[in-house]
Amino acid sequence: MKKLFGTDGIRGKAYEYPLDQRTIFNLGRVIGKNLKKESVFLIGIDTRESSPHLASYLFSGLKSLGVEPIFLGVLSTPALSWLTKIIENCEISVMISASHNPYQDNGLKFFSKEGTKLPDREEEIIENMLEKEKEKVINYPLPEPDKEIKKKYEKWVLSLFQKNFLENLKIVLDTANGSLAGFAQKIFKKFGAKIYSVGANPNGKNINKKVGSLYPKKAIEKLNKTKADLAICFDGDGDRVSFVLPPDKILDGDDLLYILALNFKEKGILKDGVVATSMSNLALEVALKKEKISLYRTNVGDKFVYEELKKKDLILGGEQSGHIILRNLSNTGDGLIVALNILKILKEKKFCFEPLKKYPQKIINYPVDEKKPLEEIPSYDNFIKDLKEVIGNGRFVIRYSGTEKVLRAMFEAEKEELIDLAEKKMEEFLRNNLKWK
Repeated sequence: MKKLFGTDGIRGKAYEYPLDQRTIFNLGRVIGKNLKKESVFLIGIDTRESSPHLASYLFSGLKSLGVEPIFLGVLSTPALSWLTKIIENCEISVMISASHNPYQDNGLKFFSKEGTKLPDREEEIIENMLEKEKEKVINYPLPEPDKEIKKKYEKWVLSLFQKNFLENLKIVLDTANGSLAGFAQKIFKKFGAKIYSVGANPNGKNINKKVGSLYPKKAIEKLNKTKADLAICFDGDGDRVSFVLPPDKILDGDDLLYILALNFKEKGILKDGVVATSMSNLALEVALKKEKISLYRTNVGDKFVYEELKKKDLILGGEQSGHIILRNLSNTGDGLIVALNILKILKEKKFCFEPLKKYPQKIINYPVDEKKPLEEIPSYDNFIKDLKEVIGNGRFVIRYSGTEKVLRAMFEAEKEELIDLAEKKMEEFLRNNLKWK
């Protein structure tokens, strides 16, 4: 049974188990023992102050077995995924990042040679081996980042679109003080855009801090102050993206999936349909149905979206959060590539498109001390029955986060007041059963 791995690798507080020095050092040794002699191993990091330290622990564990990992320094998670797929003999890579979480958190995201998240079975093997690996830590200095390998990703991105295709566009770019800070601005400028930056000065402690795709307020303020054409917001490791149209219209992952789906259908490359998760707004499903496009839902997590895309041989899927996979280009969500594709479509349509008419929806995070299995709570079945009666023709999803001690609830209904009633039922259940206050 897996203990360390969640829906997106290993997460926790930096320097605390399982992100303490000895655990990560021995994790490096476990991985090293499974590598072929000629294998290449890549390590990337985001801008958290803890990321270089965690990278050095992992590097030292591998180095203690004679493995020579390649350290890439700061880059986005999707950049590392793509490089893992194209670098000869690269068997596995690790990204040190906690994505959209605050700087105190961190994590390890693992990629296979196909640039995909590791299968559950491989994660279980790593965990079982790690339980037996108890070597004393040996420290090795982290080498300088390999800039030449990183440039391969930049060249690939620039090759996908026409030169200066963003000419005359004024864009507010919020890079969340994270992995894309500086790099995204450089790419957009090379395509001819005039850029106004937000969240472009990482200091190790400000990644995702009131900036980025989860906190678009500063981007909206700059959008209206500069009279720019639109704003684009990424998260800390660059795999999520959202747009803002003047004055404050936010386009989330559902909106972007809809825009991409219509465009791909028009071009004849969409195939059978689109993959989204249980959290996507019902409006997306209804709108796609009108266009005779099927929507397949999965559990929350880009890993599950990718698995469904592969199973059905589709190319477009994603999450409401803005984590969108263009499988014809990459095997993981790439905020930068998605943003550039959306801009290309919007320019072609002269920014004329019909936005989704969203059903009232509310997503609430309830902090919990422990993730007690809900189905083991005696009153849970009756609670679910009551919720169904309250929500009527709407939907709800209740699940624990795969990366945080949080119980997430999504309520969706025809009227706001039905959501308010559902929320009260939820709070009553939590107070009575999970000591929530």
